[in-house]
Amino acid sequence: MSFIITAFYTEDTPYEQEVQHLRSSLEALQLKHDIRPYKNRGEWVINAGIKPEHIYNIMLAYPTDNIVYVDADAVVRQYPTLFNDIEEDIGVHYYKGKELLSGTIFFKNTPRVLKLLEDWIYAQTKNERTWDQKIFQQLLVDNPDIKIRDLPQEYTKIFNYDMGVAIIEHFQASRRFKSDVRKEVTMNTQMPEIFKQNGARRLSDGSYLLPRVSRDIAKELDRDYIRVPNENRWYIPTTEGLSIDNLRPLFKNSPCYLVGKGPSLDTLTREDFTDRSIPVIAINESIHKVETLNLPNPIFCLQQDSGLKDTCRPKEAALIVTFYASQHYKDYDNQYIYYPETYHLSRASLAAECAIMVAKDLGTSVFRLVCFDACITSDTSYAKCIGYASERGGSPTRFLSHRERLEKRAGNTRIEWIVVGKEEELKTDQTSTFGDTLQQSLDNRSAHHEHVDSQSSESSIDMLGRF
Repeated sequence: MSFIITAFYTEDTPYEQEVQHLRSSLEALQLKHDIRPYKNRGEWVINAGIKPEHIYNIMLAYPTDNIVYVDADAVVRQYPTLFNDIEEDIGVHYYKGKELLSGTIFFKNTPRVLKLLEDWIYAQTKNERTWDQKIFQQLLVDNPDIKIRDLPQEYTKIFNYDMGVAIIEHFQASRRFKSDVRKEVTMNTQMPEIFKQNGARRLSDGSYLLPRVSRDIAKELDRDYIRVPNENRWYIPTTEGLSIDNLRPLFKNSPCYLVGKGPSLDTLTREDFTDRSIPVIAINESIHKVETLNLPNPIFCLQQDSGLKDTCRPKEAALIVTFYASQHYKDYDNQYIYYPETYHLSRASLAAECAIMVAKDLGTSVFRLVCFDACITSDTSYAKCIGYASERGGSPTRFLSHRERLEKRAGNTRIEWIVVGKEEELKTDQTSTFGDTLQQSLDNRSAHHEHVDSQSSESSIDMLGRF
């Protein structure tokens, strides 16, 4: 497997110029690379914590390449031939055999390593002022199944250390730039008095973490703020957007449709929605096709990924959008803002997982999933109307695991899987129990639909959607 070298830098900081030296060295050696900018989060150590998010995104973007991360202040002096031969999951250098140096890291592009990165993202969010390489070193200790290759010191040479002839050299720009990247963070900067009195600290996502809290204080905070379940962490509710709780009368004790981005979306028609009164939640860009059908149903678009920016903007439908992505829709009045953490989710969760958890919390009785082709037919392509191939976000084979993930999120709420335009025999698998609804589904199946009812038991799901 080939490799790609990646780095990131923060905009409007000295690193914007520093990274040009790295880019020039990569171009001179004709090394494949992807260097990306991120917004300054206010402090050097918090900006450094972007690292696992960035690497995760690069791994998804280049599913056939292994990933070599280097810091923005690095320069590649010689072609790094070793990266062609590493078989282990991770390649990293331990200075004097003890301290992990995170300036150069090799990542095998495998599901196991992606899972490790999810753990790193989560840990970094919870400990944003802890140096990223300390968190990563502890994660490797906690995951002994991860195979580690100790890189030679020449692959992460610090410019003023005696570490041999450099292959990749680091110039420790943080010593010069730490104070220059500090800025006033404007999101929820006015800490309420109750948080101040109880020693809270503000995290980069706008939430407040308390080291300890009494039952009475927790009850008071729960009344006025949004608590992250099972944590001593609260959000100040945004004053923007509409309250998602206002949707409860639409969803309570009612089925709802969820529309995915599978290839059958291209042939979707009004007739595929046999119930014209229940809510329809279109996942991301599928809203553009759904709105062309002029359905009388209440129509919503749900967007979780802030990386999609405003590409899911509806023409008229209401938008259910995560707090992070809502920043792209400041001018869109008809939006309901949610915090994924409220539903035991994270920023890395699937949009369809978010749709299920939001609708489930609002009291929906049955999920009818339309155009989730990969979950039934194993067709992992996107509809042409989406406008880009399913490979853009990583290997499409990842979709084959989504059925199990969605069923576990649904818990005891039944899922009906609907494939548009198919006349096939009903398929069953080990993840579905049909109960008394099976024969009814067979009897009622029309020429345009295939229904599969799924009902799975409740399970313990943590913040990153790991099962």
